[in-house]
Amino acid sequence: YSIGGGYGTDTGIRATFGAEFRRLNRAGHRAIVDAWLAQVERRATGSYLIPLGDRLGTLLSLSGGFSTLFLIGSGLSRVLADDRIEPMRGSLLRLRARAGHDAILSDVRLFDMGLELRWIRGLGDRYRVLWRGELGALVTSDFSKLPGSVRYFAGGDRSVRGYEYQELGPLDELGDVIGGTKLLVTALELDAAVRSGWRVALFADLGNALDSWGDRLEVGAGAGIRWRSPVGMVRLDGAFAVTRDGWPFRVHLNLGPEL
Repeated sequence: YSIGGGYGTDTGIRATFGAEFRRLNRAGHRAIVDAWLAQVERRATGSYLIPLGDRLGTLLSLSGGFSTLFLIGSGLSRVLADDRIEPMRGSLLRLRARAGHDAILSDVRLFDMGLELRWIRGLGDRYRVLWRGELGALVTSDFSKLPGSVRYFAGGDRSVRGYEYQELGPLDELGDVIGGTKLLVTALELDAAVRSGWRVALFADLGNALDSWGDRLEVGAGAGIRWRSPVGMVRLDGAFAVTRDGWPFRVHLNLGPEL
């Protein structure tokens, strides 16, 4: 069980509760329940995880969540890495699908699918190339009834850097970002070790939340430093919003595994 709180440049002040039942049977099944309360987002989710085969990191996930929707979903995740904190060679594959229906505790019908890919390769002993891509699309009977947690947005620490959290996406008639039905984000990064546990990086991000696959994509680019902490890589980035007038600058700070 865990109870926590904190602050993030994306989410603002937040409080969290979680429970993980790590071994439900001899086959290694697990269950996780999470609740998240932040200034910009509120959610509750539950997942049932089933290992697939003998390879560590390959899982089938059955999940459900609530906002104004009751969603049932499934996902597949696979992580391969020579080091989970600072890999020189590794990859991530995450595929998910979820659905809700207005006849079952939901305000609207919805079907949503998403794919996330990450890839890391070392160049010699000092350098690494890191690439990530994310693709998502949803179909719904009434987009106006979807809560913000289900719509697609882009921008922020783990999306298109140089832009605020969920700053990017289709606009309404007042110029406010209301999110889209599609998501396309990709990023390329090169980093180098400068001393034990420390790296410097250059990166470029491309993406947006969209109504149509032909809509405009935004670009962010910048540099950052990395520190290998005992609990994951700490990343401090400075990025410019290249496709905005004046190239506004934004600082991003996040912590966690790269895969």
